[in-house]
Parts: sequence; structure tokens; C-alpha cells
Amino acid sequence: MIPILFFPLLFTVAMILDGEGSLYLFLIWIPFLLLILIPLGYKLEIENNSVKNKFLSFSIMKLSSMNVQSINYGGIGLWGGVYPNRPITHGEGLSILASVNGLSKIYGISEKLYGKEAIDQVRLTLKTTQQFDSLDVL
Repeated sequence: MIPILFFPLLFTVAMILDGEGSLYLFLIWIPFLLLILIPLGYKLEIENNSVKNKFLSFSIMKLSSMNVQSINYGGIGLWGGVYPNRPITHGEGLSILASVNGLSKIYGISEKLYGKEAIDQVRLTLKTTQQFDSLDVL
């Protein structure tokens, strides 16, 4: 992320040398700072049999193992789909198909945001309970 700060720094030096106003500096620095700070607002919470995804303390995803239909690992696209050939992906991650309020919905969890250990823990949490629920007990 540090190389992304090179461009606004370059523009800042050029504007200081030219004597431009501070409004232009503000307009240049804000998008670059947002690109750096937005990923820091995500949080993944793993409980007994559920996974919560939060952004700035607002819940954006809550999955229970009872609602999960399938979990796939691979190259993940911006909209949550898994693509094995990875032509349009932005990294590895999980694509989780779940039924929410009777509708099927795809959730994507990226390794770049949370790390490989967190992705493995999510997969284990959502799959283990799902396997036990489908067993027939005599």
C-alpha cells in the first residue's frame, strides 16, 4: 500500500513548487487515503456455528451453518463468484452459497482482507456443523 502514496506525494510536491491552492491537495489526498483506510474497517467474527462480517461495526453478513448450501474455494471475483481459471479475479477466497429468507445468495470472503488462517477457520466452522446436521440418526 505504500507505493500508492507515491502519486499524491508527487502531485503535492509539484503543487507546492507551482504555488497552487490547498483545495487541490485535499482533492488529491482524499481518494488515496480512502483506498488505504477502507480495508482496515472490515472485521470477521467466528462463533460456534456462525460467521459475522462487519464493516465499521455495522453487520454486513451473518451466516449460520444451517443456511449454507455450498462452500467453494478458488479465485474470487469482485461480486463473490469463484473462478478456477482466474481471468477476472482479485485473489483467492471463499464463495459461500447460502439461503437467506428463502432466497439464495452468494457471499465472498477474500484472503487478501482476512488472511488464509481466517478463511480456513470459516470453512471449518461452516462445514463441520453442516455435515453433522445431515447425518441420519437411528
